[in-house]
Amino acid sequence: MLTSNVAQIEDQLLSQRLQGNRADLGSMRRGPVRLQRARAAHSPGGAWPSTLTACAARH
Repeated sequence: MLTSNVAQIEDQLLSQRLQGNRADLGSMRRGPVRLQRARAAHSPGGAWPSTLTACAARH
């Protein structure tokens, strides 16, 4: 649901029909980042090991 809302606002931005939703898009993007940081702070290994493993697997 969040992804579809962000995609819809991005589409409006790209088509230059945005009417005050720039702040909404920013807050929707910050929400998942805050959750990820909170989760990393409470996990023993943090977020970095899994992120590095995923990056290494792609290369």
